[in-house]
Amino acid sequence: MVCGAIPDCDDDEDIAARGDAQIAFLRRCMRHDHGVSGGRRLTIRMNRINPVLFAAAFAGSEREGWPSRAGRLAIDGKGLAAQP
Repeated sequence: MVCGAIPDCDDDEDIAARGDAQIAFLRRCMRHDHGVSGGRRLTIRMNRINPVLFAAAFAGSEREGWPSRAGRLAIDGKGLAAQP
């Protein structure tokens, strides 16, 4: 979901289509025996995610992947400093 939303996808249907187009890449990370989920299934899944836990996990991933840039997130050329 995040990989589809960051570059150019506006809704869950766009994200599902991008997943279908990138299935070979996605299968390097997970099996995806039945392909990627459709837009409706993605909507259901996203509605079940706790936004506070997701934000913490995403920030932790950022800190782990780029320790020298901890507290900063750049998406599409724009930087955002972490809020205290």
